[in-house]
Amino acid sequence: MFISKNSAKKIVLEVKDIIHQEINMMDEKGYIIASTDPKREGQFHTAAQKIISQKLDQILVVHDDEYAGTKKGINLPILFSGEIIGVIGITGDVAEVAKYGRIIKRITEILLLDAYAKEQR
Repeated sequence: MFISKNSAKKIVLEVKDIIHQEINMMDEKGYIIASTDPKREGQFHTAAQKIISQKLDQILVVHDDEYAGTKKGINLPILFSGEIIGVIGITGDVAEVAKYGRIIKRITEILLLDAYAKEQR
């Protein structure tokens, strides 16, 4: 399973409407495939790559560019069948956006599972 750009874009826009924060979705290699800031799409996201390669539960970025190509916020792995297939990042003050982290991660996983199920029909 991989995250399609189309699915990623839909999820990013839906989440933005709910929490009014900037959102990025990174693929399994750490590249931004969808963002509420289109200028960031296609950029490499070092924190996402670290989450993927080290199988981390999250990375909090306290300062912009703390990791190359990052802005402050929270980044969490997106799991499918126990495997990391991407990362979702919420940009903003860590104290503010961290409270959304787990729920946004879970909603994203559910939406991807639903999209996968529809593709299999």
